[in-house]
Amino acid sequence: MNVTPVIFFQGNCKEAMEFYQGILGGSLTFNTYGEELHATLTSDVFCLKGLDSKIANAEARKVELEVSGNDEAKMREIFAKLCEGGKAKHEIAKQPSGELSGRLFDKYGLDWIVTINK
Repeated sequence: MNVTPVIFFQGNCKEAMEFYQGILGGSLTFNTYGEELHATLTSDVFCLKGLDSKIANAEARKVELEVSGNDEAKMREIFAKLCEGGKAKHEIAKQPSGELSGRLFDKYGLDWIVTINK
């Protein structure tokens, strides 16, 4: 079983998904169904889908995406790149749980958590 996040965009799906591919890597494919552009970004460890849709809502922040890994330098680089054009909610720091993590929203309005596994 897999759970795959699907992100709804308001006309900038291609640009956003290429931005995420540049940061996270993976293979990116595009398909058009009617007037909607659908994109899938996959690797051996994740799948992220996006689409341009009339139901996209710039106000709907109900999900945060988390990217985590053991390589502290790489996770800090990902955090910095996701912040480009967006804003850090809080920088990567030690949390009460003992892990290192930071929160941000990117230039496309998505909320992210970047966690460094120890």
